[in-house]
Amino acid sequence: MRYVIVFMSLLLSASVASAQSSSGVFAGYAYAHPSFENVHLSTGDSLNGWLGGVDVSIANNLGIVARADGTYGDLFRQGLVIRPQGEEVRSSLYTVTAGPRVSLTPNSGLTVFADGLVGAAHGKARNMGVDFLGVVEDTKFVGGVGGGVDVQMSRMADLQVDIQYRRTNLFDQALNIVEVAAAIVLRPTRR
Repeated sequence: MRYVIVFMSLLLSASVASAQSSSGVFAGYAYAHPSFENVHLSTGDSLNGWLGGVDVSIANNLGIVARADGTYGDLFRQGLVIRPQGEEVRSSLYTVTAGPRVSLTPNSGLTVFADGLVGAAHGKARNMGVDFLGVVEDTKFVGGVGGGVDVQMSRMADLQVDIQYRRTNLFDQALNIVEVAAAIVLRPTRR
């Protein structure tokens, strides 16, 4: 986690130093729906959480985005299915990704973008054995595409809404993740 914070701080410093008009820092809410192939693993039907990151403008319509997000499922107790025992565990999925972003500005208050992101995913899920609930954890490569819109709310702040599709191979099986997010983007260098 320390490396993620350092990486995002460096990208933010680069965006402020370059003084590009569309560079910014964002944070907000994320809703994810992961889909496992194996019915013995589960994170719950849906996950809710947070996202944060930076986007750095390189040219008028091209930039680099780095984002981290954490989404969480329902609490469950490890132990026997008949009478659960043990500590409470919350399913979770964390991703740290970065990649290029292409944007178009059809009018002065609206920007449409598409991105391709790659990075790492770390998940914690329920594992259903024979009459036993356990926890499995794994970290693997993740990649995907997404897009969305930025709506300018003021000179320094935008509302960003996006949808991302990601695919990874957590727990030695394919995992498809669809995530919808809304965030506030602060753009202190906008002119």
